[in-house]
Amino acid sequence: MLAHYQILDYYSVSREDRVDSNMLAHFEMLDYHSVSREDGVDYNMLAHLQILDYQSIIREERVDSNMLAHYQILYYHSVSRKDRLHSNMLVHYQILNYYSVSREDRVDSNMLAHYQILNYHSISRKDRVDSNMLAHYQILNYH
Repeated sequence: MLAHYQILDYYSVSREDRVDSNMLAHFEMLDYHSVSREDGVDYNMLAHLQILDYQSIIREERVDSNMLAHYQILYYHSVSRKDRLHSNMLVHYQILNYYSVSREDRVDSNMLAHYQILNYHSISRKDRVDSNMLAHYQILNYH
């Protein structure tokens, strides 16, 4: 149970990533691009969520999120079938920079507060999570 947030379902099926976000309030997507046909993001009723830049360009994905209010990118995806993220119970979450270049995903998370990743796993060795300046940070499952 997040502060104003729930991800009911996140799954990656056959190189097509999808985020279903329901029960969110005051959602704003300033920019969303999907050049390839592999990624789909469904955001509904997010709480004060802003995505300043989201781009998916032929297996090279990039999300630049700055100045997010009380939140939050609850979303992590890889074009390959190898990555999956379940994020629940996020409060005051900020991802300052998320980018994936040439099938190597990387998450830089700075100044996070009350952040929880319930499940993060990567089959390949290509994924990396850098979390700095976290307050009340928990990874319940990482493998």
